Amino acid sequence: MPFPVSRPLPRHQTAVDLPRCSGGSFPKSRFSAPGVASGQAVAQRRVDQSQGQGVSRLRACRQAELVGQVDLLRGDCSLMSHGGRSRTGSSDPRSKLVEPELLSLRKLGQDADVNDVYKALSPSMEMFKSNPRLVTVLLSSQARESRAEIAEKVLDALRRGRVEVNVFHASAVISACDKGQRWALALSVLGSLLPQRNLRPNAFAYSAAMSACAKGGQWHSALLLLSQMPELKIMPNAVSYNAGISAAEKGGQWQLALCTLRQHMPEVRVAPDKISYNAAISACEKGGRWALALMLLSQMSETKVALPNEISMSAAISACEKAGCWQLALSLLRGMPQMLLTPNVISYSAAISACGKVGQWQIGLSILSQMAEMKVIPDEICHNAAMSACEKAGEWEHALSVFWSMAAMRACPDQISFNACVSACEKAGLWAAALELVSLMPKLSARPDVITYNAAISACEKGGSWQLALEFLQLMTGVSIRPSVISHNAAMSACAAQGEWQVVLTLLSSMLPEKRVTRDTISYNAAISACEKGGQWQLALWQLTRVSESRLLPSQISFNSALFACRRCQQWQHMFQLLEEMLYLDMGPDATMSSTLLSECEQRGLLCS
Repeated sequence: MPFPVSRPLPRHQTAVDLPRCSGGSFPKSRFSAPGVASGQAVAQRRVDQSQGQGVSRLRACRQAELVGQVDLLRGDCSLMSHGGRSRTGSSDPRSKLVEPELLSLRKLGQDADVNDVYKALSPSMEMFKSNPRLVTVLLSSQARESRAEIAEKVLDALRRGRVEVNVFHASAVISACDKGQRWALALSVLGSLLPQRNLRPNAFAYSAAMSACAKGGQWHSALLLLSQMPELKIMPNAVSYNAGISAAEKGGQWQLALCTLRQHMPEVRVAPDKISYNAAISACEKGGRWALALMLLSQMSETKVALPNEISMSAAISACEKAGCWQLALSLLRGMPQMLLTPNVISYSAAISACGKVGQWQIGLSILSQMAEMKVIPDEICHNAAMSACEKAGEWEHALSVFWSMAAMRACPDQISFNACVSACEKAGLWAAALELVSLMPKLSARPDVITYNAAISACEKGGSWQLALEFLQLMTGVSIRPSVISHNAAMSACAAQGEWQVVLTLLSSMLPEKRVTRDTISYNAAISACEKGGQWQLALWQLTRVSESRLLPSQISFNSALFACRRCQQWQHMFQLLEEMLYLDMGPDATMSSTLLSECEQRGLLCS
């Protein structure tokens, strides 16, 4: 029967100079992209039979064009700076103005061609000619629904219907590419605007394209677009610079993020806002520059325009967590209510993780319990941080207690949750509990990974079940998980503990560079130990020789295992040779072996009285 896992009861900073860019500008490069081919105009066009409806729509959306662009782009950059989710599918009152057309487009699949789109919109072409703002509303709705391909085909269909396309329409399509993470298509649409004098791209179009590049991991392209804007006499605004900073942040380029914030924005007298600072702080956090992150946070507090918010504080706390500055992380967390800010799950999880890294698991659990008092429901990340803190400290009971409490918080254990608990049980010698947890993973839709299997194999070693350890090792290949050197070493150690030296040597021979598994000293130590327990002293000495031949340095464990192998078979001469080699390498036998050697020397009269 499966082992029932019991549910236990719970029992300064120094001044840092901000870097500046050499030369004071981004690298220059001429941007070019293929244009979007426009279809030929068709002869027949159906006319909207309700002119009054068209006039009503025109009055209702006079401001929709510009407002829609600003809302989309500001929302995108804000979400980019802290990894939030887009408002895909959210309702927009302006979309009701073109509801019939939207319904027609929604009936088309993503694989619809421009002919299908033209056919769906042909009854409204005359309306779009007289009311170009309605086109912006239509395309902005496609952007919110992340239908980049359809938005591009709408643009082509409008050209085919002889509807004059303006820069706001193109910007909306680029925004759709941004939300749909189609950076190449965004650059293509932007490139199609450059040769046309009547479609001169504006800052919004560039900002949306930069945002799309940032989300697609093309940070260099995003910054090149930013550098190109002054060449085309397009003045970058705060949204443009925010997109550039976010692109640098996503690309791990904290220096460029700071350069944009501290040098380029002041040069053109564009004031940084919260989004600017948040993205820069996040860039410093990812780059391990916690002091710079705190300096930017301090500068935000000194301004009246960009006061820190929850995103700013969470990024700063995370920066301190990565640097192991747990006191600073806690100080920032505790100071948030004084700033009229409510800590969120990101703030709490970073603080808990900071405590766990330095062994302060009790404080981590205290923070987790305080979340309920602040009416913040902890998610999987918070629970995982707490369990990892307990696992690192060897507190398996508390780790399991947090694990079982997740259901009450409507949090579902994931792969990280199980790995922390399995590892905690394995380290405590609770091998049966560890294996039972592994068996629970498929039931909760949590897929084991190489860390899970490594911990399970190590648990088998502690339980003396070398056959089960081999089964786990073979199972990894069956589920397309490549066993690591740790996996092999754990299985070899399990077999070595039971004296299965033939199995150990077979596993050792299977560790080949072409399989991306390279033997290390621990691998050979397991082999030497297995040979020692099996009474194979010659093989033990041979494996010790192979350590040096593999350009590895034998450890004290290597020599001690070989010494015990020789002692078991009373190979005293070889023992003294090994001892001489150990002394040459500035090593010595352990206490047990030293006592054995002294006793042997006494019996042989080799000690001076």
